[in-house]
Amino acid sequence: YHADLAHRRGNRSEYIASLKRLYTEKSSAKTANIIAYALEKQGKFAEAEQWHRKSFSASDDPAYALAYGNSLLRNVRLYKSIGIFRRVVKNKKSTEQQREYAYSSMANAYLKKKQYQKADEAWEQAFAKSRNPVHILHRVVTNNLAERFDVSYRLISTFGTDLPSGLPEEFHNDWYAAAGKVYFKNKKYADSQAVLKKLVARAPSANHYLLLADSYRAAGDTRKADAAYLHAARFAENEGSSLIERAYIHKRAGNDAAAEQLFLQALKASPDNAQASEELGYISLADHRNQEAADYFKAVLDEHEKRAQKEHDDNDLKNKQENLNSLIATLEDKWTFSFHDSFCLGGKGCESGSEGVISPFGQGFGQAEITYRPDRYGYRNGRELLIFSRLLWRNKADTFLALKGSQQATVGVRYKPVARQNFWVSAEYMPELGSDTEEHILLRTAWSKTSGNDWRLKDLREFNGYRFKDYTNLYVDAGKLFKNTDPFLVYAEGRKGKTMLLNRQNLLSGFGYLRGSFEFDNDSSNVVDAGIGIEARYRNRFDRYHGYQTEWSLLFGLGQEIINSQSDKDSRANLGISVHF
Repeated sequence: YHADLAHRRGNRSEYIASLKRLYTEKSSAKTANIIAYALEKQGKFAEAEQWHRKSFSASDDPAYALAYGNSLLRNVRLYKSIGIFRRVVKNKKSTEQQREYAYSSMANAYLKKKQYQKADEAWEQAFAKSRNPVHILHRVVTNNLAERFDVSYRLISTFGTDLPSGLPEEFHNDWYAAAGKVYFKNKKYADSQAVLKKLVARAPSANHYLLLADSYRAAGDTRKADAAYLHAARFAENEGSSLIERAYIHKRAGNDAAAEQLFLQALKASPDNAQASEELGYISLADHRNQEAADYFKAVLDEHEKRAQKEHDDNDLKNKQENLNSLIATLEDKWTFSFHDSFCLGGKGCESGSEGVISPFGQGFGQAEITYRPDRYGYRNGRELLIFSRLLWRNKADTFLALKGSQQATVGVRYKPVARQNFWVSAEYMPELGSDTEEHILLRTAWSKTSGNDWRLKDLREFNGYRFKDYTNLYVDAGKLFKNTDPFLVYAEGRKGKTMLLNRQNLLSGFGYLRGSFEFDNDSSNVVDAGIGIEARYRNRFDRYHGYQTEWSLLFGLGQEIINSQSDKDSRANLGISVHF
């Protein structure tokens, strides 16, 4: 009675107090649930969660479980909310509508955790319960966030440029925007433009014109692209868009000069704007203003340091820090040193062959290298020029002891001509040093592609509390020796396995490998072996701007020769240690 009277008078505090007295005298799930909703209307979400828990604990009604799960979700207690939603799905008392709602809420929890594949699976289950086309839209948006545009394309391709039947009006713009992006990413530019034209006709805005402009530009229609970018810029200004948003429009249009001025204005208005500093860094980098770029990136890391104290589990933030640390180190560290040594256990070819001349991790070989990156031309927006000197040697079988007379010194230049590929060309002079060496000139090319063997918190999967990701490595190295002898050398290796990320300083990789070493001259020597390997990596000497400055590696491989043109096929084992700083 008192609660009802307070409610009619609009006295919410007295209403809640009366309900709490009632609950003390006679507790019930219903009363606890009413109190929780009343507290939510006052914005007291933490206290509301406790009352939702009481109603959930007092009853197996799935409605109370859903309310408790959503309260946990609102308070970003994601693991626990997912567990509650799973209980709703399994509850025999749950209706199909409640199960649909539970799957939808579960998907939202996974989205907040950025576990996009699990979110997609939950949306799929929600759709199976109701056939509601809104869930298809949610699946498309989720897969777009995960950059799984092939999956998104399969979801929307059956509809062409039309809307799914039954999709509510309020979701039409979202569908057109998502579908336009999917067609664009799959290079279906005509379909992308058809969808996005409908979008700008319904809801003209800076962002929508920007999507259309990108599609025109990718299709090679620069006239229409320029017109659409101009519309986007005008709408952004009329909509009162931020300086940052307007700067991005100019940047996407390829007008870096205009974008830079707007980013500078944004930074002047807000000196701690990490987004503006980062973009100014990349614009400076593209214009070969390397030190200016490094200073902007340092400002970004300063702001990230402040954020990291509040957001300990923000993986995107940690990944960005890794990327910027690596970039600043490349821009500012002029000198680097690396050392590798290994010994070959068994195998008749352990003390022969030229594999170590070109392979950075040859079996039974050692190498020490020092490199210098010149100030002006050492780094040009992804292209690199290095001056280096190496000392090479071959080890005795089963030891780290160098073979007498095997030492070879080199001096040369190395160039990376393609910004987005780890492809290098080099030329080096190799004077005679050891008694078993000869004077050479070596022209060399090397290419590699690696994924999953780093500390970036991306594409990780958890199993029994450990974090894993797929590891792939491809490496090809070819060199031509001139002067006293003229063999052509080729080394190739492929690895496939898993990397376990132990912490921010240690990782462990296990893999299978196939590799080959080929020497083409009058007496060709070809060796191919396959096997398994394990590599442990550790890094230390952390600096906020340059990251971890020293990295150690210990590698063990065990394999069997498949081809050996010089002797009988034998088993091979290799132990190697490396350090880089």
